[in-house]
Amino acid sequence: MGVDFMGVKPAAGRIIHDSLKLDGVHIPIVLAAGAADGRALVVHCAQHQTEYSGSAMIGQLLAGLDLAAVRGLLVVLPLVNVPLI
Repeated sequence: MGVDFMGVKPAAGRIIHDSLKLDGVHIPIVLAAGAADGRALVVHCAQHQTEYSGSAMIGQLLAGLDLAAVRGLLVVLPLVNVPLI
């Protein structure tokens, strides 16, 4: 898979954990690349400070994902509202 998502490039059939640096803030990102090329689906969680349920489900989603059957790229932003400290 030749997809480059904002400087992060996953390998086909692999899940990678990285971060995006936007305006000096690191935002966590998970890329799950299917075995075949296709479209991208972006899922974001924790847009507001008390929204934990979406972030909590990411592990279960990725654990049950059969990348051999996936076409395209799953882009997960588990925490969009990053606390600035």
